[in-house]
Amino acid sequence: MKNVLFILFIVFIINGCDKEKYGSMHQKIKVTTEALVLRAASSTSVQEIQYDQFGDYIMSLTPTSFIGELGVVRFHAENDDFSSKMTLVMRQSDNGEEPLFVDFSKNATISVVPELNGDIIGSDNGEAGFFKDPVTFKLLWIGMGLRLTVELPVQYTNVTLNQFNNISDRAEKNGISLTSTLTPLNQVVTELAELGNTINFVFGISDSTYISKETFLAVPPYPHVRSSKYTQWTMSPPLEDEVKTYVSTIRFNTDNIIQVYAGADNLSYTNDDIIVLEPKFWERINVYVEEKIE
Repeated sequence: MKNVLFILFIVFIINGCDKEKYGSMHQKIKVTTEALVLRAASSTSVQEIQYDQFGDYIMSLTPTSFIGELGVVRFHAENDDFSSKMTLVMRQSDNGEEPLFVDFSKNATISVVPELNGDIIGSDNGEAGFFKDPVTFKLLWIGMGLRLTVELPVQYTNVTLNQFNNISDRAEKNGISLTSTLTPLNQVVTELAELGNTINFVFGISDSTYISKETFLAVPPYPHVRSSKYTQWTMSPPLEDEVKTYVSTIRFNTDNIIQVYAGADNLSYTNDDIIVLEPKFWERINVYVEEKIE
């Protein structure tokens, strides 16, 4: 009997020493059109950066609705091959999955259960688990389409814009209200037309912004946007009885993001006018990750 009790005592001691106690962790995505800095400072580029191939600039417009179609939101860690990663969203159209629709214009917040790859441990409360050691994320990959609605000047009420012919499934003009996905707005710009309707953005490990065609991470080998506008951050496992919530806020300042030009005839409010997203519109995106501890 003494031997049995002794063995049970040893097992208890070993289990007590080996089993680390952890709290729980939650992940949320917040999307907003609010500027990261003062509105006056954040929108100075709108009037300064314009196209020169579409005739005279007429005006800039702010969408009344701005829906993000998220296919991928994934953070990559600091190890050399970036194999450690945290995927907040992965919706694959080739598997018949719809994107995650988020409304930037309504400051939406969505709870997500991430998929983790690396040195992972589970949590006692059945959540998705977390990395065993602190992990620093150096890269962010976002694959996203957009569907937006913009109210045009009343002068366009009875104007049929040539730019949107034969693409009624992607753009619809109803009076002065225009609802469109990315392709109709980008197709008139050669480099943007290559990006397609869903753009892959890779933020981090870059000192500039440009459109790249090189294969990078798991991004398909077609044009994608590289951007330096990213601040790396570190995530650590929660302590015992600690509840951690990470909120990844994607800010997309949409103030005057749509530009209107007079077209080939250089006359305003005619059917050859051009409506397009401003040059390097993706530079309006800022991502900030906040840690909250309870």
